[in-house]
Amino acid sequence: MKYFIKLKRNSMKKYLMVAMTTLFFTSPAYSDYIDVVKQELTGSCSIEEIAEIQDKMNTYMAKNGYDYEAEMFQPVEDVDITVAYWVGRSENFIGYATAYERWFDAASRIGTPEAKFMEALARCRVDVARSGYVTK
Repeated sequence: MKYFIKLKRNSMKKYLMVAMTTLFFTSPAYSDYIDVVKQELTGSCSIEEIAEIQDKMNTYMAKNGYDYEAEMFQPVEDVDITVAYWVGRSENFIGYATAYERWFDAASRIGTPEAKFMEALARCRVDVARSGYVTK
């Protein structure tokens, strides 16, 4: 009987953790999803040129129903001021994941607008790291 009660408690703990994790990621209290990409600039483009590509990309994404908008952060004071940060925002993680999957599926096909944006950005920067955050 003790084994059964102990087993039942462990199972309940697992169910509780799954429920809490689900509530955490789907709670309306957590609104935005922030996508942060640390980039090294190649020297082939200025930060202004990258921002221009990003502005055109934002316009394209908004017109085509992507839940994602990006901006550039250039550090003034940081451990490493030789990098730039691409910071994208989505309404929530699900919106980000859907936009990410759709974008990279389209970007993998030659000649699509998504592929052309990725080619333009690849001339300007190399992605070093990527992080994701939810905001509250």
